[in-house]
Amino acid sequence: SPPAKHNKASKSAITNMADMPKKDDHVLIVIHVPKRAERAVKIQEIITKYGESIRSRLGMHDAVHGSGLITCEMMGDPAKYWAHMEEELQDRGAETRHMVFAH
Repeated sequence: SPPAKHNKASKSAITNMADMPKKDDHVLIVIHVPKRAERAVKIQEIITKYGESIRSRLGMHDAVHGSGLITCEMMGDPAKYWAHMEEELQDRGAETRHMVFAH
């Protein structure tokens, strides 16, 4: 079934400004890091770069498959992090998904 009208999940960054989340929306960016041992340092550098826009984060690793999963709850003005953070993470080999829960 289709997602609820105000909930969006996507695997790529939003390019249409009309679809940009609002400042008060709840925004989650989930990052899958395959080959975690090789990519963790670069991924952490990107997350640190956008740290002022991250309210909370949860990281989990899968020792059996060598991958990791990081969930970031974002805050503030989405224009500061939205397209750039996901693009940088994807350029470093991570997969990203985001969810927006509108008020």
